[in-house]
Amino acid sequence: MSTQQLEQRTPGSASGFCHVSRRSPAVYVRIGVIVDGATTAGRKLLSGIGSYLPERPDWAITHVPTMKSLAAEALRQMHGVIIADNTPNRTSAWRRLVIPAVEVSTGSDSINRPSVNIGDNEIGQMAARHLLERGLRSFAVIGRSDRPSRVRCDAFCRVLRTAGHEPAMLRWPKDRMHRGLTAGHIGPLGAWIARLPKPVGLFAARDEDASRVLMEAVAAGFGVPSEVAVIGGDNDETICNLCLPALTSVEPNHTGAGYEAARLLAALLDGAKSPDRPIVVAPQGIIERKSTHFSHITDAEVTKARQFIRARIAENLSVEDVAAHVGLSRSTLLRRFRAAGGRSVHDEILATRLEEAKRLLADTEQSLLAVAHRVGLRHQEYLGYLFRQHLGTTPAAFRAQSRLLR
Repeated sequence: MSTQQLEQRTPGSASGFCHVSRRSPAVYVRIGVIVDGATTAGRKLLSGIGSYLPERPDWAITHVPTMKSLAAEALRQMHGVIIADNTPNRTSAWRRLVIPAVEVSTGSDSINRPSVNIGDNEIGQMAARHLLERGLRSFAVIGRSDRPSRVRCDAFCRVLRTAGHEPAMLRWPKDRMHRGLTAGHIGPLGAWIARLPKPVGLFAARDEDASRVLMEAVAAGFGVPSEVAVIGGDNDETICNLCLPALTSVEPNHTGAGYEAARLLAALLDGAKSPDRPIVVAPQGIIERKSTHFSHITDAEVTKARQFIRARIAENLSVEDVAAHVGLSRSTLLRRFRAAGGRSVHDEILATRLEEAKRLLADTEQSLLAVAHRVGLRHQEYLGYLFRQHLGTTPAAFRAQSRLLR
């Protein structure tokens, strides 16, 4: 949270420290924020919560890393809480709460409490599509036993099975994943990677684990990304940029989730009904680095078609336009496109429109109508429909969340 948003930091005892907004209302609304600020995701959540505070100058924030570290007496004095606590005691702690509370959760569509979901399901899906688009035919996934990892891995596998592929899967305990490498020695993880058909696209649900996969693959003598392409699921920039080669990863929108959690809590405090389902904050997208920066698509006409789509995305492109450009019949192009990249020409056009629209919304001040025209759409309403359908948000909300990440 910025010092412009927060004027005072008064040390607490067992309840952490208290953030008081710049203006001084007669009565403060005491809000507990239970988020581990020692992690990259936690800091982004706190940033998103902090960005909402100008909307509620009467909020006084007490921040602690876990439910356990918030004294019972302090909790009884709260008017509402935001919780992102994955420690084992959180379920029983939730049952004791009698005040409005919002959980920043992972992966589940079922809900018995107000919740904002960071979209682990969407992270896994996005990783699978990215590897399919590289033209790969062999896939693998590695994850831990925690719920976010399971949700990401399961979603990754579903997309690939729909495309006709069965990925190899490895559940790898954290304590075994990060044992030290011995010079000249290939451990169990490296041996597993060696058995996979090459070239292979591998998704590790956690960046920390993806970095280990990269080290093991290189130690075993495999080319990255030519033989083993690796993508992670956290976009922890410190980890990603320390990898050799740098790690491609999905960018979860933790900042947007923090903002939405604060906004939902404000609505509950104002008497709004609890939503029936979680509010899902879609990932920001793929941050591509060298670990997947290649393509195994060898079909020259398909490559030519994809280049044509990117160059002419501002036009009202049809599948017939693309087929005519590459000199193939519509049915032949569709068959070869699916064989090369796992998706249809129409889906390729749609994905290119969405990626360019996201770039324009994040990087320019163009109106929504202008952005729609720049990606070949006549009406901004249809742009809004595409964003809600495929990203779970609106163009305006996506632009606002992108600003928070700057």
